Amino acid sequence: MMFALLNDFNHTGYDRDPAAILCDFVDGLLEESTGGKDLLLELHSLPEQANRAKSRRFRRPEASEGQSESLPTLGFIPNWSVRQMRSGVSQVSPDADQPAVIIPGSRVHRLRLRSPNLGHWTHAVRELRQVDATKVIGADVDRLSWEGYSFSKVVETQNLAVAATTAPIGWDGRGTFSELVTSPYLAFRRLRFVRFWAEAVQDSVTFLNQFTSNESLYGADAFAFSLTGLPTPDDLTTAMRDMRSGSLTVEMAHSTYFFPKYAKREDGSADNA
Repeated sequence: MMFALLNDFNHTGYDRDPAAILCDFVDGLLEESTGGKDLLLELHSLPEQANRAKSRRFRRPEASEGQSESLPTLGFIPNWSVRQMRSGVSQVSPDADQPAVIIPGSRVHRLRLRSPNLGHWTHAVRELRQVDATKVIGADVDRLSWEGYSFSKVVETQNLAVAATTAPIGWDGRGTFSELVTSPYLAFRRLRFVRFWAEAVQDSVTFLNQFTSNESLYGADAFAFSLTGLPTPDDLTTAMRDMRSGSLTVEMAHSTYFFPKYAKREDGSADNA
């Protein structure tokens, strides 16, 4: 059902794993939000025969009077392709000799990162472009022979700039500045980034449930997705507070929130997290 709903999103190598497809959806949300814009989607339909689930549990009932015979799905509308937005969306055709495609506003749906995450994210993306490593190295190659010039200091300054720029979302810069900070501070930042990601996933699931739980779209087989195995934003906020107070160790944070290998079921048995 997740595959049918989000058929436009890439999930190569993961087949129809719902977690992978959802992650691709959130990646799309982050990509479209780099300029402070919403993720645009079009509600449309795919042929029934291509989407009918084999399981009786998810089989869509016969269409009633006035109900579409196709399974509703969400199609991706890249922001770069949109040229006009009034009563609807005018989308530029990929073929130069073809006219723009007009999508009625009733079929266009928007999802954006919650506040203040959207502001933090767009700020981080914008500022990171100013401390791009290739730009710094390219600009300073000719200065390596200057007396009193230290290229290592330039790189260190750049790494600290990355740390400052990404602090509001908690990203660790892929280890860019890990040698310049303590491990508890790095763990604290990673908790913040997991919270940022978890909130994006949580908002995406809530958004998708608006469609799958709608009986006018899915008939008697309407359903809702639920998240399991993902720490809640409140849990992560508490973990961040505990990390700062010293009651949560780096090792505990890693095993619980970053790289949990096993999670206990209610019956006490172990399962892959």
